[in-house]
Parts: sequence; structure tokens; C-alpha cells
Amino acid sequence: MIRLSLQHKLGFIAGILVLLLGLGGAAEVSVNQTTTELEPGTNQTLGQLTVSSETNDTEILDTTHNFPFPVWLVNQSRTTTAANNTTHTQLSADILVRPPHDFEPGNRSNTFYLILPAESHQIQFDYAIREIRNWSVTPTNLTQNVSVGSNGLFGTLAVHQDGNADQTITTNVTGNLSPFLRVEPSFSVHPDTPHEARLTFQVPESTRFGNYSGRLLLTSGEDETRVNLSAVFLDQISPTIQTMELPESVMATQPAPWLLEISDNLAVDQVTANVSKVITVTEGNDTVRTNTSVTSVEFTHEANTDEWTAEFTDTADITQYYANLSITDTAGNTVHRMHAFTVAGLSAVDITQSNFQFTSIRHKEQATDQILTNSVDSPFSLQLDRFEYAGNASVQVGVLAPDESTPEYFDATGSSIEFTQPGEYQLVVDSREEESASGVYRFDGRLTVSVPDQHENVSDIVFGGQINSDEYPEPRELRIDEFEGFIGYDNVLEEFEARFGPVGSDGSRTYTYFLGRVPAENCRGFANWDGCRTISLGELERELDAADTAQTQRDLAVGLAIVAVLAAVVFTYCYTQIVRHRGAIMAYHPRKRE
Repeated sequence: MIRLSLQHKLGFIAGILVLLLGLGGAAEVSVNQTTTELEPGTNQTLGQLTVSSETNDTEILDTTHNFPFPVWLVNQSRTTTAANNTTHTQLSADILVRPPHDFEPGNRSNTFYLILPAESHQIQFDYAIREIRNWSVTPTNLTQNVSVGSNGLFGTLAVHQDGNADQTITTNVTGNLSPFLRVEPSFSVHPDTPHEARLTFQVPESTRFGNYSGRLLLTSGEDETRVNLSAVFLDQISPTIQTMELPESVMATQPAPWLLEISDNLAVDQVTANVSKVITVTEGNDTVRTNTSVTSVEFTHEANTDEWTAEFTDTADITQYYANLSITDTAGNTVHRMHAFTVAGLSAVDITQSNFQFTSIRHKEQATDQILTNSVDSPFSLQLDRFEYAGNASVQVGVLAPDESTPEYFDATGSSIEFTQPGEYQLVVDSREEESASGVYRFDGRLTVSVPDQHENVSDIVFGGQINSDEYPEPRELRIDEFEGFIGYDNVLEEFEARFGPVGSDGSRTYTYFLGRVPAENCRGFANWDGCRTISLGELERELDAADTAQTQRDLAVGLAIVAVLAAVVFTYCYTQIVRHRGAIMAYHPRKRE
């Protein structure tokens, strides 16, 4: 087999060509072109060559060509026959070609030169290089673990063109991964020059964690290649505690309201608090303080908010407590917080007055005064330790509880009454009947307040007062200038206005000066008016004060106006006199005018 090479020296080729053009020969050369389309990258038979000669010395000395790729002869054979003193020689061979795999497609024309001993021949071949689209993608599977709230490179693909033509490839991502992946929508790939396609991701924090999949479709014409994609989205973002509203001190037996405001990129799944407390234990001769578990508290999510609420109710012991908070989101991320709080003695019952005197009352009347306030719904009791009354009539002591219309009375000295509801409590002293003899009768007593062990102790309540059985003094008739009325327990204001008009009117202003000091309500129970007088019509005096002030201001303004007028008159008079006097002087001394 003679292999044709493109590396002949140019001088040698040129000489041969000249020789061939100058020679004629008896050999007959024929070619049967077997194909007009060549496929790059493969050995192919372009044609079959036959050389016929009537001489015995015919042979193929060499070949050359101007093809841009290797061409050579294969399957060469020689047949010689003799007849009638004539020798017939026939040479045959196949012309083999191999275009490179990346050879540019298109129509071409090249010449094959055959060199024989006495002659040469040139053979023209017209052919086409077929376009080969032979592209591939690696790898064909991409898998990645991705944290939500992150972005980056998902994977790199190498696109190879093993054919012989440039190619435009379009891309498309499908599946539930598609919203999170980005790749260039199209690109060109060239023979023997791999293209790197970068697949990037961007996953928002709010994306649900879990398994995702999809496909990257690469298409060129009717050709399509698929790359399988899969990812595990990991939620590695822990919940964030925005607000903690947990009291640092709680009153014993009272619930502790807890509120947490928690945010998470997805959702909070569970909030718990493991509560422990400090207790004192005896170990041999030593007393030590240690922590012991109390309970686990589950928080409740408030709908449509970030708030989680709970209530800790096991607050019977007065000691130090610890709440170990655990917040877990739906992805299993957990954060912990420790909150310390103290359970202190319950300061619910607040004594308003621990030692006081009731306002004096008369028989068949009732005296009331506030003694305490209960701030929580918690039990306590009041005991009437002592009650002493100087008279013989029936007097009862009771307590008016919040939201009640009638008091609850003590049965006797030493008896107790239980209460629970929060609010203000009134102590009531009720004089049920009159004494047989007129006089002032004192009473004194003491209440003891009992609270549970968890409460702070409160003081006793000592109280006293008097019941006056004297008759009311008779109303006195008093004549003061033009005002004639009864000064006493009748309604002086109403009678005054009935006779002289509404307070502050012109008709009443003159007479209000004569009302003076009159008895008031605090005179009840006294035998006479001495020592209990007050200004019962103070509002009238305020009206008068305001009127007097206004009148004074008006009088002052009028006075200032009069002074101003007088000043103007005096100034005018004085000025006129000065002018007249100066004119007289000038008339008396005429030279001075010059």
C-alpha cells in the first residue's frame, strides 16, 4: 500500500507536474467516484482507480494531491495477461480519504495526481463535507445541598462539540427547582472548544426546606440533551426572639403571664419552658440549696401574629425559679434562653386605714369607711377581735364587699368572715335603735386580717367613733338687713334663689353679702352650733369674688381713661399759655425777631 502524504517537497511536486504535463502516455486511467459526500472523522473510499496498459512495465510510481486532508491508495492489485504477442497490464486501487472530524462542512473540489513511469494523470474530484452535529454535555446529573437564604454556584456543565460546525444551544430548567436556578438562556459551542455553562442558585429565606428536583434541557434543532437536577434545601436559620415579656418577680399563688415574640424565616413549631426551682435540703448535718424540676410549660401561638403566650401557675413556694426556654422551628433549629424569676410573698391585701375614727353619726344611721383593698382573687378573712360600745342599743359591725349592695355582719366578737374577690372593702358600723337616754356614746373595735401562708402579713385595723343621740337644735330665725330667712338644716341656697333669683344674677348680688357663716352638714350630732360653723355657700362667695375682681378692673380702666383726658386738657392749656406768653415777649422786643 502506497500512502499519500501532504508533506512532499514543493519543488519535487512542481517538477513532477511539469513532467506530467509534458508527457503523453499509452496508459488508460479511469476512476469510478463512489461518493460525493464525505463524513468527517472516518476513513472513506472516494473512488476506485483503474490503470490499463499494453506494456508490462506499467506501475504506479507515486501519487500526490491538493486535498486538505490525507488521501492514499489501498487495495492495490496488478493483473498481467499475454495474447497474440501482446502483454496487457491492469492496475487497480481504491482511493481512500479521511477528513478530520472537525473539518468545515461545505462543497469542495480537489485534484489527485497519478504518476506512472512514462506519464502522469490528474483526476478532479468534486465532493461535499457533510455537516456533523455531534455535541454532548457532562455531567448528566447534578446534586447539591443548599441552605435557604443563600445563593451561589449550583454546578458547572461542559458542553463539547465533537462535530464540525458551530452550534447554538438553548437552555430551559423544569421542575420545582426551576424558580431557584439560573443559567444563560442560549450559547454557541464550537468544534473542539468546550463551553462551560454555569448553573447558579438563589433561594430566599422563606423557601420551604426539603427535597427539590428538576431537569436542565439543552436543545439545538431537533437534538436535545437532559441533565438531571436534584437538591436538598436545608433550613439552617434559627428562630429569633424579638421580645421577652416575662416578669422577674411573681406574687405567690398568682399566675405568671409569659409572652414571647418570635420571628423565623419559615415558621416556629414549638415553644416550651422547663421550669425548676431552688429548694433547701438537709444532707447529714449540712443544709444545701439545689435545683429541682417543677414542670414543663407549653406556649400557645396567637393566630396571625408572632406572639406565643403561656401562664405559669405553680407558684406556691416562695423561692428562686428558672425557666429554660426552648424555641424550635419547623426545620428543627432550636434556640435556648434562660430566664430567672422570683416568687415573693403575696402582697394582695393592702390596708387603707389601720387606725381611724368614723365621722359621728346618730342612732338609726350607718357609718362606712374604706379599710382595705384586695388586688387579686385570693382568700383572706377578717376577724372582729374586739368591739366595745358605751351604750345599750343594738350596734352591729359588718363588711361591705366589692360589688355587693348589703354588708355581711359579724355574728359576735371573735367571729370571722371569709372573702376572696378583689376590690375595695368598706367597714360598716350600723346603729339599729335609739338609746333610752340622750347623749354621746363611743364605740371602739379591732379587726385582725388573716391571709394564707404565701401572703405577706398585714397589720390589724383599729377603729372608733361616736353615736350622738341628742336632739337636733331648733332652727333659728335670723334677720340681717333686707335678707330674711331661716338659717339651719333647710336648704338655704334653694330658699335664697327662690326669693332673690339665681346665684350671680343682679337681683341676688346685693343680698349675698349678708349670708355670712351658716351651719353645715358636719354639725350633725352636736347639741349646739358652736364650733361647727363653716362657709356653706362658698360657691356664692367665689361668684362674688370674681364679680368684684371684674368690677375693680373695669373701675381701674375708667379711672385711667379719666386721668388721661385730664392730662390732655392740662397739657393743652399749658402749651397755649406758653405760646401766648412768648408772643407777648416778642412784641415787646421787636429787634429780637431780626
